[in-house]
Amino acid sequence: FQGMEEWNLGDSSLDQVLQETEDIEDDELLNLDGEILGGESIGSPKEEWKGTSYPQHYVSFDLLPSITTQINEGKGYPTSITANQFIAVGNTHGTIHLYSPTSLHPITSYSKPELGAVNCVDMWTNTTIKSTWIAVGYDGGTIMLWEAPSGKEIKKLTHHNCSIVSLKFLNDGRVITCDRKGMMYVCTVSRMLIYMVETQLVVNATAGKIYSVAPLPITEMTVSLAHHHLVGFATLQKTFLMSIYSSRAKIQHVVSKPKSWVTGASAMSSLGWSIPNFKSPSAVLAVSFGSERFIILRVSETADMLLKFEALATFQIGSCIHCLHWISDRVLVTLNSREELQIFDTLGKAHIGQKGVPLELTLLETVSSHNMELVYHTKFSASSASQRFSLNSESVRYSYAESFCSRRRGLYLLGLNKAYKSRLLDWEERISLLTPHWEQALALCRDLYLDKVGVYVGLIGSLPARQRVVGDKILQLLQQYLGDVLGKSTSDQEYTTMIQSAIEYSLLLGRMELLWGDITDSLRKAGKSHLLWDQLDPFIANNLLTSIPPEIVQAMFSTWRQQGNFAQLGRAVIRLDFTSLDLDTVVRLCTQTNQFGPLLHLYTHSLRDFSTGFLLLFDYLLASDKATSPSEMDIHHALVVLLKYLSVCLGCMHVFLESEFDALSTQFSAIQIGMEKEVMDSIVVPPSELPAVRAQSLSLLLQPGSAEHPYPRLKRIVDSNLCQEALSILFEGCISATDTPNCPFLQHIVDCLEEMLLSKSSLPDDQTQVILMAMGRWESMGHILMRPSLWKFLWQELTSPTRFPPQAIKTPAREERITHIQDVLLKLCQYRGLSSSVHRSEGDTILERVENVEFFRVAEYFYLERKNYFQTIRCRLLDREYQGSIFDFIRFLISGNLASQDRAAVEKATLAHLPALLQTNSDKTVDLLLKSFNSDPALVVEQLKSMPLLQFKYLHSLITTSQSQTNGSKVDVSAHLQSIYIQRLCEFDPRNVVRYLESQSGYPLDEALAVCRRAGIPKAEGYLLERIGDVPASLTIFLKLVGDAMQDFEQSPTGHLDD
Repeated sequence: FQGMEEWNLGDSSLDQVLQETEDIEDDELLNLDGEILGGESIGSPKEEWKGTSYPQHYVSFDLLPSITTQINEGKGYPTSITANQFIAVGNTHGTIHLYSPTSLHPITSYSKPELGAVNCVDMWTNTTIKSTWIAVGYDGGTIMLWEAPSGKEIKKLTHHNCSIVSLKFLNDGRVITCDRKGMMYVCTVSRMLIYMVETQLVVNATAGKIYSVAPLPITEMTVSLAHHHLVGFATLQKTFLMSIYSSRAKIQHVVSKPKSWVTGASAMSSLGWSIPNFKSPSAVLAVSFGSERFIILRVSETADMLLKFEALATFQIGSCIHCLHWISDRVLVTLNSREELQIFDTLGKAHIGQKGVPLELTLLETVSSHNMELVYHTKFSASSASQRFSLNSESVRYSYAESFCSRRRGLYLLGLNKAYKSRLLDWEERISLLTPHWEQALALCRDLYLDKVGVYVGLIGSLPARQRVVGDKILQLLQQYLGDVLGKSTSDQEYTTMIQSAIEYSLLLGRMELLWGDITDSLRKAGKSHLLWDQLDPFIANNLLTSIPPEIVQAMFSTWRQQGNFAQLGRAVIRLDFTSLDLDTVVRLCTQTNQFGPLLHLYTHSLRDFSTGFLLLFDYLLASDKATSPSEMDIHHALVVLLKYLSVCLGCMHVFLESEFDALSTQFSAIQIGMEKEVMDSIVVPPSELPAVRAQSLSLLLQPGSAEHPYPRLKRIVDSNLCQEALSILFEGCISATDTPNCPFLQHIVDCLEEMLLSKSSLPDDQTQVILMAMGRWESMGHILMRPSLWKFLWQELTSPTRFPPQAIKTPAREERITHIQDVLLKLCQYRGLSSSVHRSEGDTILERVENVEFFRVAEYFYLERKNYFQTIRCRLLDREYQGSIFDFIRFLISGNLASQDRAAVEKATLAHLPALLQTNSDKTVDLLLKSFNSDPALVVEQLKSMPLLQFKYLHSLITTSQSQTNGSKVDVSAHLQSIYIQRLCEFDPRNVVRYLESQSGYPLDEALAVCRRAGIPKAEGYLLERIGDVPASLTIFLKLVGDAMQDFEQSPTGHLDD
């Protein structure tokens, strides 16, 4: 239906509406304007904040002693309860007991045992005349109206002819009554001279039994809906929402149960209204048909003053619902078939009035009701005594609707022998239940503070106002936690847990006074301060704690220094606000404990001072030259940090020393080195300040000293195994400061290095060579110009026979160093043009020096420039690294526009080095001679006459090359050369003589036969005899060879016959 049926009260046309039935598909709700938005499962509380979880206590179940006593002392069993201005409890003896809602003390009783058991009771207060009425429905079908608390009888109603199962007051004082057959009336009581009652039939029995009646409660939020006089009533199949006006009724909506929703054997429909605090007036109705599912329906009013109904959600809870009640605008209590009271938050994170956002059903708490023996009032309507008092009878459908009632945030429940009140705990009560489990209590406070608790009572106001209240509670709990730990003989672990909580929650609140005050003092007196310092460290390391009082810092640093926790000390210096540090103390501690990174951080980040830390590091390094206390590793550590810092101050764009930091991590704490890398990477000189910082750093670095030690700081960084890195940093820093090749900064450094090198301040040979090579590269790039004294010193040092003796063992490291030196010297010679006639004398001197130390590449440069091709080729052949490229080199020499006499000179020089070339690679030698010089092979062979083996290699390569070439370019090997080759073949490779003879035909047979006979190669001799026609002689030789072979076979123990 669409809720448009309307009739006069008592009109029989309602029968058709009430008897209408449909086949409702699964999960389909008919006659609802809104879309079903909710899910089909139960959520559970989620801990979103890292930390301790806690038990979820939301409600209390308290015994009501006065009511319980009267239940046990009086006659009969309790049957129904209601609460408003008073608490009224009815029983099977037809008695109503009235109690104070505050003290719960008995006030009075009304008894009508002749009317049967009290099945239902409700209460209404007329605020105009300040009078409270109580309506009581009896098992005999009578309804009594009483005035409370006087007990004055107002009216006796007898319009029903069977047991009354439900009655409810409407907001205007009218009473809705319903009997066991399903007849529902509205009764209007008016007072003239006497009380008058007008009774009108609303629903006849054709709809079936009505199990729940729920008028819309009228509050400030729903007062605009009052004129609709909305009442909900439910059968097992449908829930009707009806407006009952003074003379007519109208069905506004019908909710039909889907056919897949199976109602429990002992469960009935249940309705419950809630009035959420929405922006627009509206109410929420929870509808249960006794199955595992229930519906949440929203009722509001349109701009046209028409009612609007929206199904917001359906939920499944896993067991059949016997009864449901709201105990707040969002908290719903259900009694299920497992005898459990389940408390749900229906909003979760959603807002029930926000269209399009699904509700989120969250199970807050489950309480067993098994021992409560809760009353279901319909058992008193059973026909037999055995069923009337049997709690497990399957033949009766049970309803708990009248034995539960809700008032404000409480729920009253009746048991057979006891009465209970359940209420939502306020937030402080929930916390009290968790103490002395301090971590759990604090975790609940944390979630309240962060507004992550959906359901709470007693906290009002805006979020900042609530946070102030909860913050005070957290500090109070921390104070109690501290006292509890101090009052017991506890382990360090318990102290540590307490300290962690104190730090976390103090930071959460931004209120540190308790931590730095009572907690710190108490731990100091207990001798546990070190535990506090240790727990502060991770908070400092993660930038969660940046400000600590100076006196606390001093005590913490002192302890860490005594314990040797230098990494912790360094992290604290980096992370803490420098205003909380005692500068002198921290500098002294950092220097004494080698916390160089934190020391630089303190000056650069906190004080924007880029020079003082620089000087302190140099002071440490220079002092280490005199003292013996620092280890070599400590000195190296300081030097790595200094050079990294120097690269920052000079504005170097490249990354230096990464491998050095990695190496340090194997010697020191990996945490400490990682922290120092982080610090060094974080130091940045603003571009506007870089020129000044660069100039200042170089000025400090190049500050003059004594005559013996002219530049001690410069010497300190180059007199180390990091000399190369130091020079690279200086070069990069200086070059980046200028746009021109000529670099004044770098020239100044070179001048200082020259003065240092030429003074009495001697440096080790390795560092001297590194410095000189660096300066050589810098000049070859055009950045500096060495003075004559330095130039002379460079050549003396880098070509000294004592440092590079030719007879020294040639190790890979030595050869690599020589290669680098030659690269530098060669570039210098090319840059200065030392091969020219202007520098002939100087070039001769240098040539002599490099020849003495076998720097053949440099020597090759001079010889080549002077067109001394013999010596050029000689130097290339003597240089092991470049020897293999000699053939390409010679081709290169003759590939250009070379004059004929120069080309002849190159060929002559090549032939002069023919033995060496053949030793290097005979095939490439032949290829070079044939293709590049067109040399006559006969002349080459004649030249090699005195060197038979080389002559053989040449001829072999010549013949091999000839065989592989095409006819057009094939080399003609003369018969004479073949004869010589056969002779050399017999000498150096006799096994291949026969193969060659068989493959060739141009050699002289007689000469070949004579050579083979002299060499004693019978197979070759037999073959040649056959070639010249002497077959008998040839056969004789071969028969002899076969006979010798058979004899060898017979004598061989293995029976193996050699070739």
